Amino acid sequence: VVYAIVSTTGAFRVHSATSADGLAWANDTGTVLDGGSTPLASPQLVKLNDGTWRLYVLSGALPESAQVLTMGSSNQGLNWSAATVALSTPAFSLGASVLTNGKVRLFLTQPLVGTSSAGVVASALSSDANGTSFSMESGLRLSTSAASGTLSDAVPVRSTYSYRWRLYYGFADPGTLSTASIRTALTAAPDPK
Repeated sequence: VVYAIVSTTGAFRVHSATSADGLAWANDTGTVLDGGSTPLASPQLVKLNDGTWRLYVLSGALPESAQVLTMGSSNQGLNWSAATVALSTPAFSLGASVLTNGKVRLFLTQPLVGTSSAGVVASALSSDANGTSFSMESGLRLSTSAASGTLSDAVPVRSTYSYRWRLYYGFADPGTLSTASIRTALTAAPDPK
């Protein structure tokens, strides 16, 4: 697992931990990514179809100056490549999934037009199976109005039906920042036409 912290010195970092059973975790030695004074948030780890790992992290002042950084590992996170910018777009949080065709889709909670609240989940698709370069996709995956509430932390998971996906996300009522409920959305069944 990867997670973002603010160290005792005020530095923003991404660390990793391992577990044999998913219950007891031990921190790995070293730092996966050191952002220094630049905020780091919402790290997402995916395993590509070729077996390599790819890490995505939001970097910068969120949401207006957000960049999605990416790093790769060919030895299950023991060593990582240098971070590069995969996408620059306003975002509060990030989710990632590997599609059956090998491409990576990023899910980003973004501000509603004309507001500063996270009211939409948009997506970006990688140009290839390496998952290093992305383009925003048209339309929205999920949205709400500012009067209804805010969205956070979109986590896509393949449904038990191989052709469907489920999106888990946080939803906070208007004016509530500290308490959110976890909600879910499911893609529609395919249309054979």
